[in-house]
Amino acid sequence: MLDGFPRTIAQAEAFQKQLKDEKVVAVDLKLSDDIIIERLTKRISCEKCGTPYHLIFSPPKNAGTCDKCSGNLIQRTDDKEDVIKQRLVVYHKQTAPLIDYYGKLKVLYVIDSTQPKDKIFNEIVSIVEKK
Repeated sequence: MLDGFPRTIAQAEAFQKQLKDEKVVAVDLKLSDDIIIERLTKRISCEKCGTPYHLIFSPPKNAGTCDKCSGNLIQRTDDKEDVIKQRLVVYHKQTAPLIDYYGKLKVLYVIDSTQPKDKIFNEIVSIVEKK
């Protein structure tokens, strides 16, 4: 399983040549930019032990304090809204064209990522098991 690769059409074409007859499955975890921004800006982690939290989906018991080590909770600089928006610009320019590329190869599966994470996981497992 590859996550974050390939990121461009050129990388995908080179990768396909190396695979030859191997079966490929591409999964597009569909989510709007607004929801991506909302989710990513709510991520925090402990600066001491690195334990991850999410202010909506898995908040700490006490705001600003790690449940495991009582360390201070911080937001990563790449989870700031302006940085995320720039990452999305790059994604739409360089990576989003892969959706059409893998669609034309008839190996693309699209999953609605607004569903609960266990349902998303089960859909991915089902797709991979079929292949």
